[in-house]
Amino acid sequence: MPSIRKISSKKGIRYQARVRIKGYPEQVKTFATLKEARYWNIVTETNIHNAGSIKPCNTRIILFREISEKYILEVLPRQKGFKQEKNRLKIILLHLGEYSIGKLSPAILSSYRDERLISVSGTTVKKELSLVSRIINTGIKDWGYSLPDGNPVSMIRYPKSNKPRNRRLEHGELAKLIGFSNDFMISIMNILIETGIRRGELCKVVTNDINWKLQTLTLLDTKNGTDRIVPLTNVAITSLKALIDTKPNRPSTPIISFHPDHISHQFKKICNMAGIQDLRLHDLRHEATTRFFEKGLNTIEVASITGHKTVAMLQRYTHLRAENLLQRIQ
Repeated sequence: MPSIRKISSKKGIRYQARVRIKGYPEQVKTFATLKEARYWNIVTETNIHNAGSIKPCNTRIILFREISEKYILEVLPRQKGFKQEKNRLKIILLHLGEYSIGKLSPAILSSYRDERLISVSGTTVKKELSLVSRIINTGIKDWGYSLPDGNPVSMIRYPKSNKPRNRRLEHGELAKLIGFSNDFMISIMNILIETGIRRGELCKVVTNDINWKLQTLTLLDTKNGTDRIVPLTNVAITSLKALIDTKPNRPSTPIISFHPDHISHQFKKICNMAGIQDLRLHDLRHEATTRFFEKGLNTIEVASITGHKTVAMLQRYTHLRAENLLQRIQ
């Protein structure tokens, strides 16, 4: 922050202006008048914040923890996955936080990668390394940090991703789930299977988003950053009405008052009681997407419902049962 100190010299009263901003060399200059000192403070501080002509400090003394904290404050709040990324960064900082960004070498990052692969999946490590890379790139492009050799993450080998999940509901599993569920969770499961929407999208739905006449649901500001309109089957309509009937009539209030994690936790408890192994709430979206294809919808039609951006992403959720395909080709 800027400051001004009055000093006495052989030339009389002088004004020493000083600007201290973390991560940059301290700037000091002396002026004959207070007005000049104030003006210099304003210009100098502005130039630093705008990454102007003043060069940042040696990156060998700026810790990765420090640049990460700046990233959390200035960048993460604008992202949809704020909570997940923040939790991921906590783990990363336990391993890399005390390294300066100037010493965060490919060798150190490779060692981090290999150590993490012992306890977590390749997909998880890829996400962590990608986050480290984004933070460093932000520091280089937006905050003026100088790394002569470039981003060290770009110089290491990423681990292979896990094979995508292909878990679907097996015969009789839905009946078991319903048998151990209350009315609330039955409605939740029915909606997810009938629409293919994400749990977070469902938890943001308000009554005004539902067009009862056209049987459509408008999802605003989804994970992909766009809105989409989802058709509602009769089962989905009945289940949505069941959820709404349990709450006061507030058109602009979410029809579900629980956090998505709470619903996932309840679903896991139901699976345990029903003796169902390796089934997650998100697998119901997988189930719904595959059912759309089995009903004869094409890729574009399914993507318009599920919100998948690419065919490749859609294929990860598409596991058609051979017996259903046989009925169509005979």
